[in-house]
Amino acid sequence: MCPGLMFPLRSRIATFLLVAFSCGQTTQAAEWPTEKFLLVDANPNSSIPLSLNPTTGFDGDTAFIFAVLEAYMSDAAAYYSNMGFAAPSLELVDGRNGGQAYVVYVNDYSDKATHARYEANQMYLEIDLSRALKDGKATDETIEALAHELFHAIQRTYQTVPDTWHGDWITEGQAQAMGMQAARDLRGVDVYQYKQ
Repeated sequence: MCPGLMFPLRSRIATFLLVAFSCGQTTQAAEWPTEKFLLVDANPNSSIPLSLNPTTGFDGDTAFIFAVLEAYMSDAAAYYSNMGFAAPSLELVDGRNGGQAYVVYVNDYSDKATHARYEANQMYLEIDLSRALKDGKATDETIEALAHELFHAIQRTYQTVPDTWHGDWITEGQAQAMGMQAARDLRGVDVYQYKQ
């Protein structure tokens, strides 16, 4: 029996990803500038800069739910940072309580896309408003998708040439494995439980 098979699957996945990302890297991953996130009610492609948009906040129960998602994103950032991954390629803005935060746009877009998405060329993270919440809480699909897409932002940091990807199956496979594991470990969410 192969000794590596005696470790749990999550340990093997994390070890594989750490080795895969560290090949060719000569230095330890730099400390992240922040592990905080700020969800804003705005379109990332708007011609109005966030700093000039007075309506980016949320009200009532929605504000509370999105604050819970911000805390989850911070936990996911700490989870990935503690594994030694470099900081994500995302826009930094002023946080709620001082300091900086990574901005995440909450915007309604096509339901044909995932619940959350990372736009690699413009380097922003976005949540689909129409599917983010259900029955007064964030959907499990949104929770899993956010960890997945955050990992895509981390992958982008390791790309020295912007258009160089190692094939969608590797890129997506890494983000899928890490997103699923983060959602399971951090919030007990498993949208793929009992599915092949």
